[in-house]
Order: sequence, then structure tokens, then C-alpha cells
Amino acid sequence: MSDQALFDAFSATHGQRDGAFEAAMARLDDAQRHVAAWRPEDGHLRIQSSAGSGKTTALVALAANLLRSGMDPQRLIVTTFARKAADEIVSRLGALADTDKTNLSTWHGLALRVLRARGEQWDVSRCVDMPVARRSATTPSGLQIWRDVTGWGTIDAIGKKGLDCGMGLLDAYRLVRANGTMLPDVDDLEVRKLWSLYEELKAAYGVWDWDDVLYRWRNVLVAGQRAAGLIVLVDEAQDNSRLQLEIAKALVDHPEGRLVLVGDSRQAIHTWRGAWPELFIEAETLLGATTRYLPRTYRCPPTVVALANRIVGGQTWAQGPTAEAVKSAPGIVTGERGSAEDVIQQRVQDGESPDRFAVLCRTNAEVGALALILLAVGVNARAVGQRNLLAHRVALDVMAWAQCVEAPTEEAWMRVYRTPTRYLRKTWAQAVWRHTQAAGGGPSALRVAIMQEPTRASGLDALLDDLDLVAASTTLVERLGVIAEQVLGLTQPESALRASSADRRASEERARDDRVAQALVQLAHTFPTLADIRALENLNAEPNAPAVTLSTIHRAKGLEWPVVFLIAEKNKLPLYGGNPDEERRLLYVGVTRAEEELHLRYCISPSPYLIELGFCPAPDEANFLLPVSFLPVPH
Repeated sequence: MSDQALFDAFSATHGQRDGAFEAAMARLDDAQRHVAAWRPEDGHLRIQSSAGSGKTTALVALAANLLRSGMDPQRLIVTTFARKAADEIVSRLGALADTDKTNLSTWHGLALRVLRARGEQWDVSRCVDMPVARRSATTPSGLQIWRDVTGWGTIDAIGKKGLDCGMGLLDAYRLVRANGTMLPDVDDLEVRKLWSLYEELKAAYGVWDWDDVLYRWRNVLVAGQRAAGLIVLVDEAQDNSRLQLEIAKALVDHPEGRLVLVGDSRQAIHTWRGAWPELFIEAETLLGATTRYLPRTYRCPPTVVALANRIVGGQTWAQGPTAEAVKSAPGIVTGERGSAEDVIQQRVQDGESPDRFAVLCRTNAEVGALALILLAVGVNARAVGQRNLLAHRVALDVMAWAQCVEAPTEEAWMRVYRTPTRYLRKTWAQAVWRHTQAAGGGPSALRVAIMQEPTRASGLDALLDDLDLVAASTTLVERLGVIAEQVLGLTQPESALRASSADRRASEERARDDRVAQALVQLAHTFPTLADIRALENLNAEPNAPAVTLSTIHRAKGLEWPVVFLIAEKNKLPLYGGNPDEERRLLYVGVTRAEEELHLRYCISPSPYLIELGFCPAPDEANFLLPVSFLPVPH
């Protein structure tokens, strides 16, 4: 291409950007324009947004304004914790101004770029993720480390115990690493042991994990090897870890360095995975930052905004002015007893597109159960990031017990004899099954075979008692409940969450299993036979057709739908044992996903939040299990 052609191409692009920038600035409201007008001489900045306020739009406008005012693109760093969010910022900012796209990335992407520029070798193929057990088990080196740390020597052993076992300890370890805490400062002896062993194993196998990248970058910065005068914009700052935010502070540790934190303290829902919202919430004190607010919400109707404000009203972490609705249509808000899937099925049959609807749940197990119910009644539904509920090891165990008292199979029996552990030999179980087949099969033949087997192993009487207990149940719902609670012991008392950290973690693991079992019981209310439930095993959403979205509230953050059903059962929202403040913020996030209609639902008993918000009378005032509608939301 000639010099003239290059000049013409540049001029055309520059002209397009000029027009795009002017149009983008014209669309900003007064608060967004105030944010975009920030300059480094104003000092550190915190941008407190509301849900649906256009914070990304304001952030991009601010960055574009800086670049178009003559700032060196290499001085500007824009980072976020999610690849999708980073890609969106790259695309939108690139349309408005010339920029260094390598400085617009996730934390890990930026760290890799910096370290590789120093000549360090970070081969992604050698990366493992020990704190996330399922992922580590997908790579040979990760699987070997998992075996060595847990002492489980074979894939079969991992399958028996389940990758969820030990996750409480791994979660604690992950939080320590995310908070940037060095080993000598860790009080938990179990975590210290795991840390030491894990570091030794990584060195032996020549692998690394994503936390190692951030630790290494921090060490480089601590050593003083950093660029001067950087402007660092941190998106979703309330959900970044302490380690990530300490890196951000180190990057701007220069007289001309500036830190801009963008987020919403009311949407801080990731402390369980290491988020450190305190720096964002207390930025004025800790950094001397000024605050600019984005109070207007363009997503939600007035009734939803009013409800959201009531959820977080009066909380110390809910800073700034209350959200203001821009939409004129009032919207619909209801809170009542009844299944979301029945309503969605009817509305889809009446002609509404399935992709208008989302059902948001507190746990993955609830998502899996609802997906199966909707698919079974002919409504295309897509569970975000979830496998089939029936493939979960707890569901397999519960179903196996039910199968053995109805029509035993070899597969079901070989799960039952070892669940829960009764120290019965596999050879004994195989012999019992042969005798059962010889006697014609069936539940009675299985019981006779167990009684006649000459090996009187420890735990045999308890096994027989449990089989009789399950068989005495008259309905599948009752049977599955008995198996989960009385045979497998998944339901735990409140006292189980006390005591030592090890006991607490074990209780939390059992609680996760319990939620899967409860979801299976919920499924049995709709599908009353084992054959009905087994028929759901191969149900999948049509990949290219409109579908109802089923998701946890955590996964729904940043998304929106015209009609949202939020499942608000007692002990689910707030989740039993969860952080009260974070559970309230989670409800706020779920509520603010609705563009037109919000329906808060429960099937058994309502969340205390529904009582607090006025959707249901208090238990001492009336029978709070009765359906109560609440429309509109009072101001």
C-alpha cells in the first residue's frame, strides 16, 4: 500500500472514531458524563454504580476521553477478572480511540504479558488448577497432584469418594492464596500442610497454577520493577481479590500514578472465592479517593428498583444514593407460592418465546432439577454451566438405594453395599448378587441372599435395617427423603457448623450433598416413579433454539432478561450457613436482573427475606405457607 493510501486509511478510521466518540458522549447522562470528565490531577477515583446503570459505558467513555486528550496508550491499563468483560472493553474502546490493546485484559492476561516480556517462560500447557479439583483432574499432571495430595491412588478411588470430598479444605487453601497471605501467616495447620505439599509437588512435576502468575507479578512490583505514572482502571473492583487489588495499588505507587475503581458495593457476592470488597467500599479512607456516583438504572422498571432499594436499604456497605429508575413502565413484581416451571410452561404454550424467561436459583442442584422438569414438559431449557443432575454421585447413590427396594440391578446393588461405608468386601457383595440372581431376582431375593451369605461382616445388620426402612416408604418422595436423611445422613443439625475448621468444612461438604438430594426429592414431586426420573437422564436442550435460561444467581451477574423468576425458599436464600450480608447482596443481584417482570417464588416455605419485604406475613401472624401476592411494591 502506498504512503497516500495508508494516510487515507488512517484518516478514514480517525474520522469514524471521531464520529463514534461524539455519538457515544452524546448518549451519556449527566452522571456518566461527570465520570468521563475525570482527569488524573483529580486524584484516585471510586465509581459507585447501580445495577444496570451503564458503568461499562461510563468506564469506556472515561478511558476514551483520556486517550483522545493525548495520553500515551501505554500508560493506561484497564483490567477485569473475566475474559468476556475484557473482550467487550477492548471492542468498545477500540471503536472510540487509539489504544494499546495489550493493556486491556484480565489480571492473569496482564501478568503473563509482563512476565513473558521479562524473558520468563510460562507455558500454559503446564498450568494446573489445584484449588478447583474438577479442573485439576482433567490434566495428567493435575490429576497426579490431586492423587498425591489426597492419598487417592487411582481414578476409581477418586470416583468413589467424589471430587467434592475435600473441597472444603481446598476452598480454604484457595482463599489464603487469593488474599495474598504468605505461608508463615496461615494459622490453619491443615492449610499449611496442603500448601507445603502442593508447592513441593508442583516443583517436582514442573507445573504452575494461575495464582503463581499473580504472586510472581506482585514480587516483581515489590522489587520496584514497574512503569511510572500508570493509570489503572479496575472494573468490577468489588469482586477482585486482595492479591489483585494489592497489585493494582503497587502499579500506581508513583506520584503520577492513579487508580480508578469501578463497581457496586451492593453486588459484592464473591467473598467466598477470595474477593476483597473492603478496598472498594473504603477507598475514600484507604486511598484518599473521591467518589462519583451512577445512580440511574436503565435495566429495571420502577417497581423492581424500589424493591432492590429496600433490600439493601440501611446496610453500611450500601453506599451512595439509592438507585433511580429511568423506565416509565412500572413493571410487575410478585411474590407467591407455586412452581415457576408451571407458569413458564403455560406462557410458552401461549406463544411467548422461551428466551424471554430466566429462572435464578441459589444452588447448582436446584438449577439441575428445574432444567429436567422443563425439558420433560416440552419447554426448551438451558442450564448454565451445569451437568445433568442425575449424573451427580449423590443422585446416583440415592437412586441406587431406591432401585434396590423396587427392582434391584447389579449396578444399583454394587453402589448400595458400600454407601455408606460399612466395611463390606466387594467379593461378598458379588457373591450376594449371584445368589440373588439364582433366586429369581427382586427385593425379597436380595434380602434372602444377604441373610444366607455365610460371611457375617460388620455392618451387615445395619444394612438390612436400612433396606427395610427404605422399603417401608409408600411414595417415591418419601422414599428418597428417607434415603437421603436417615440412610445417607446428609441432613445436618445447626450445631454441625460450629466447632473446629475441619469439622466446619466437613459439614459444608455434607450440606452441598444434601442440596443435591433435596433437588432429587423435588424432582420426584413431578415425576412419581423411578422409571419417570430415569427417562430424564438423556434429556438435553436443543442447541440452536430459543431456551429458558436456568442459572445460579452468581452466574447471572451482569446479565438480564425480560422475565425473571427468582427461587426464594427458606434455607436456600439466604443459604443456611452463608454470610448474611453476602446473601442479602445476592438477593439484590438476582432481583436486578429483571427488565420487565420479577416473580419471587417458593414451593415449600418462603425465604425470611420475603417476610421481611412484605410478601408474606410473619409466621406468628398467619400461616405463612399460604400464597400471598404483592403488587405493586410500596414506596
